Amino acid sequence: MEQRPLALAEFIGPLSLCANTMDDQYDEFKKFTDIITGDDKRRAEIEAALRGEDTGADPKKKKGKGKKGGKK
Repeated sequence: MEQRPLALAEFIGPLSLCANTMDDQYDEFKKFTDIITGDDKRRAEIEAALRGEDTGADPKKKKGKGKKGGKK
């Protein structure tokens, strides 16, 4: 630093690797984001599927009203 000033690219790279929040604040922000986006439920379903558990929530199997087979 005494011999030459840092160039912008030399400064931004290491700065981007620095944490900008404390760990507890980051955990709270992550929980908030999960609740708002629904990622916590999706993550739990994926983890359960990887463990081989049946969550009963298969998005490809839809329950609902279908067309009735009767003719008029």
